[in-house]
Amino acid sequence: MKAVIVGSISPSIHQDIRTITFKEGEQGDIYLIGETEDILSVLLKLRGDPKTALNPVYLLENENIDEYIQDLIDGPWQDEKSLKKAEKILTRIRSLPALSEHLAESEKRLVTFFRFLWSREREEVKAYPDSDSRVGYTYPLLRACLKLKAGDEIDYIEQLSSQGLIREKKLVNRIPVCPNDHTYQIIFRETCPNCGSLKLQETDLYYHFDCGYVGPKEEFTEEDILRCPKCQRRLRHLGEDYEIPNNVFLCRDCQHTTEEPKIEIFCLHCKKTYGIESLVFYEIKDYLISALGIETAQEGRLPLRGIEEIFDKLNLIKWNVFKFIFDWEKNRFKRYKQPFSLLLISWDNEKIEEIFEEYGTSKIKQYFEEVIVFLKQNLRTTDIGCRYNLGTFLFLLPNTPGENAKIVQNRLFKDISKIETDIPIPPLKIEIYSCPGEAEKLTIEEIITAEYD
Repeated sequence: MKAVIVGSISPSIHQDIRTITFKEGEQGDIYLIGETEDILSVLLKLRGDPKTALNPVYLLENENIDEYIQDLIDGPWQDEKSLKKAEKILTRIRSLPALSEHLAESEKRLVTFFRFLWSREREEVKAYPDSDSRVGYTYPLLRACLKLKAGDEIDYIEQLSSQGLIREKKLVNRIPVCPNDHTYQIIFRETCPNCGSLKLQETDLYYHFDCGYVGPKEEFTEEDILRCPKCQRRLRHLGEDYEIPNNVFLCRDCQHTTEEPKIEIFCLHCKKTYGIESLVFYEIKDYLISALGIETAQEGRLPLRGIEEIFDKLNLIKWNVFKFIFDWEKNRFKRYKQPFSLLLISWDNEKIEEIFEEYGTSKIKQYFEEVIVFLKQNLRTTDIGCRYNLGTFLFLLPNTPGENAKIVQNRLFKDISKIETDIPIPPLKIEIYSCPGEAEKLTIEEIITAEYD
């Protein structure tokens, strides 16, 4: 076995391994990383190069390895034990067929990502905190395989999940992000609801029993004496002359007092300011590779790619963008009373995936090609669509009240239901959520959850 050494090393290497020093373009069976200035940049380079992305990589200096680094390596070097593990990995990799010639470069990198997981018998795709990521978290291995900046792989994670190649394991965190550019670099700050000033001072609110005057402490303070600004009487004893019912915020610019200052969001990235009601949350999740993900690794192609191509005809947008537009339409309705409707078209997704696995791409593709014909006939070019997963589609119909959306619903149900196919397609469901109506009260996540309950 040929090992490429990166950095300086001190321990001896197993006698069955022939070692060479790393040079640009140098290929080996395994890579051993010794003492080096930036281990992370070395690992990102190795995993980002298609020629070395799948090769076993071990650390010779293995003290204080953080989890982020562990996601990109095969472990610390343990001589005989690591050698056997590397041989097993290489045997699995060599058993795989060549990648499909029809894959784009980014798709080849995605398949490589799944082949890495499969060759290591690794199931989990974990998110790790990363201050350099636009959402505060990253998936190191996927980031490295796709050769992206930390956080830019987030959209790919959503895509892989919607395609059924990975499935959710657990919710890790909910990150508040800027509604404009979806970065987590935001500041929550308190401002004066009267003039917008940031110069707020928390102070006590005083209540004078005799004349009933209420005001901030500063109005009652005259040098070291407490005196009511209304009747000019001196206040001597707390509980007898006056009381302090609560605290308030005093604006140092306009002298306005308030019990609750206005909370606003300032984005450090785009430099824009928003009200708290505009805040968007991004859900960070850990995932597990699915059966379709394993199939992707073994066959060297994306199993849903054939279906993805036909959906391109609908110009569907990404799920996170669709969620933002849905919330934006709700805010438009609150302010301008512009109606809209959400059309949810679905088949039992688990059964659709079972059909896909049993009958293959061509049968499902043929059915959905006919579905798309009817969708294009009944939907306007201004309607916005999104595919949540293989069996669930959402279409936002701007300026469309519920009664008009009902006409579209009935037409689509009638047309799609008469499609003839020899595969056991599950029953079709088409639901409407309108504003005014149910959509006023529900988030897009609640609508999807209700669909799957």
